[in-house]
Amino acid sequence: MYDQLVEIISNSFQEIPKHRKGKTEFSLHDCCMASFAMFALKDPSLLSFISNFAFRKENLEQVFKIKKVPSDNGIRKILDPVLPEYLLATFKTMFKHLES
Repeated sequence: MYDQLVEIISNSFQEIPKHRKGKTEFSLHDCCMASFAMFALKDPSLLSFISNFAFRKENLEQVFKIKKVPSDNGIRKILDPVLPEYLLATFKTMFKHLES
């Protein structure tokens, strides 16, 4: 069940329009999934999540499909321009799945 939920969230994050131009080192998807993983793993802060990333790398790749994440400030810089409406669509999809 949890794997399905993570897959739904991951697929929904893939649909968020990219707001950065050209080649980027860190994907929007990985930054969104890292933020979701931080809350799912109950890290006290984004900095704590990033600090522990190396120890959890294999699990984060397998469970959350995260390949690479920037620093905590890098994630903020990438995610700040994302419009909340795009995230709302993700949560609506997730709740719809949970209701069924």
